[in-house]
Amino acid sequence: MRKCLYILTALVFLAALGCAMGTDYVRLTYMPGSSYEEAGGRNVVLMHKPLDKRIDFQGDQIGTKKDQLGVPLGEIRLEGGKGVAELTGEAINNLVRSKGYKTRIIEYGYTPPDRKTKRELLALLKVSVNKFNIYLERGLLGPTISADSNVELVLMDPITEKIIWENTVRATYKREHVQIINNRLFNEVADGMFKRLMYEIDNSIPWSKLSELSLKK
Repeated sequence: MRKCLYILTALVFLAALGCAMGTDYVRLTYMPGSSYEEAGGRNVVLMHKPLDKRIDFQGDQIGTKKDQLGVPLGEIRLEGGKGVAELTGEAINNLVRSKGYKTRIIEYGYTPPDRKTKRELLALLKVSVNKFNIYLERGLLGPTISADSNVELVLMDPITEKIIWENTVRATYKREHVQIINNRLFNEVADGMFKRLMYEIDNSIPWSKLSELSLKK
């Protein structure tokens, strides 16, 4: 009986997977909510280029399509060639700017700002993408496709680099017992998870704290 269930589960999984060979590309989209007026006082947020610290994948890859035995059949990648960290950084940059702050992207080891620039600087934001994956799980009623993300955020004093605030933000998206797995579904799950991630990031960043700091001399 157990063997029959295994065979049935495998057949359902293969049928749902359809033509799984090759690479599927997904598009991530994000638009911040209402824009605020430009903040007064110190209003420049420096942003390090986000780091991709994922273990399973790097760059624009977010998943691997496998058969019921775990043999790779194809890849799931982001459309356009940009990596996960780059797209996440762009979305966070747009979010920060929508709150009325200016942003400047800097490299690690940047030259310390001059006296005039110091008067404008509000904070330094570091972003690390620890997880951003899509994966499949087989089941008797059909496969489940899930997406998980884990992003670390650190706000620091732009001069001393003393930590002001830090948090790890997580988001998931799941579709259970699907009948057909295709590019449209990969796109729905990946983009749905990304929108949830940005919603959580928006709710996590202490905007009121930044507003208070911007008014300090």
